[in-house]
Amino acid sequence: MALEKRRDVIATVLNGETLILDAQRNRVHHLNVTASHVWHGYSGPGSAQQIAETMASIFDIDVDTARQDVERILKELQTLELFIETASSSQDGS
Repeated sequence: MALEKRRDVIATVLNGETLILDAQRNRVHHLNVTASHVWHGYSGPGSAQQIAETMASIFDIDVDTARQDVERILKELQTLELFIETASSSQDGS
């Protein structure tokens, strides 16, 4: 399963936190600093580890804890329907 940010939402940063307008679902989401790092840093499969490494450095925590946080935040963003599941770009198993 690959995740992709929805392209029809509007995100803006305010004081290090992110506000996301989901006009289609008539919702506004407020992401704290940690979730904002995940939202802005995510670019597809594999980027979660890079985000975790960056967050570990910024917040002075171990990479395993950061990775768990990133995975939890990604699941929550998916639950909020801000991320959608997409077909993997590589179907040949390589």
